[in-house]
Amino acid sequence: KPMLYKNNIDYSFIAKMLKRSRLRLGKTQKEFANVLGVCQSNYSYYEDGRIRIPTDSLVKLASIYNISINELCGGVSTISDKELHYLFH
Repeated sequence: KPMLYKNNIDYSFIAKMLKRSRLRLGKTQKEFANVLGVCQSNYSYYEDGRIRIPTDSLVKLASIYNISINELCGGVSTISDKELHYLFH
């Protein structure tokens, strides 16, 4: 199904999803920082929403977490008729 963002991307939502997904795998921030090639404090800042995670890192993490970028970024999976009309007009 197409994905639609109701508002601008919510970076605090992304931060929460990063932490939730990491904890689900039972891994530490340091382990994920190593995978991304950043220091642990930067990864911590991603999860706290203090700095925005680079797109290439976001793609890599979504793959590791086995979730879509849309899900990680708070997209919704259904589009109403009204939203579909808005997209094309």
